[in-house]
Amino acid sequence: MASSVRSAVAIACALLIAGCNQPVPTTAGGTSPTPTQSAYASETAPLVSETPAATPTSPPTSTPTSAASPPSPMPAPTLAAPVLISPPDGTVFGKFPRITTCQWSAVVGAIKYQFQAEFWELNQKQWVKRYSADVPATTYTFDFVGKQPGRWRVAGVDGGGHVGPFSGWWGFVYTV
Repeated sequence: MASSVRSAVAIACALLIAGCNQPVPTTAGGTSPTPTQSAYASETAPLVSETPAATPTSPPTSTPTSAASPPSPMPAPTLAAPVLISPPDGTVFGKFPRITTCQWSAVVGAIKYQFQAEFWELNQKQWVKRYSADVPATTYTFDFVGKQPGRWRVAGVDGGGHVGPFSGWWGFVYTV
């Protein structure tokens, strides 16, 4: 009995080390077959190689039976949205020329920023994109289009060109 248990354990270990996840078959009497005895009918083909099993310290090298799928690409690190600083949301400008400088906080991992500004088209009653720029710094200066409302936002861009989330829109108005 002890030798048949040892045989079953040896077979299970050999199959496990070889990377096989199939259950160990048993003979008709419910005992595990010896290495030269088959569990299927009266076959005598060996279930495992009769060479000594590899020791746990040196696992055998095996060739996979199916092609391994390539590793999935690592997701790009997530950038935070920049925090807008100036001009504050709701700023009213009464100056001409309409030189506007927008400033925001730096984002960890960003190598540049995508800046967008729009103006409110009074006749069409919709926002129109007017300014879009890749900016290497945390400020951008532009000459605003006219005496009307405007808004701006910014997103960080990492070294792989991945654009992070945009900040929320901050609005301003030129009265002159």
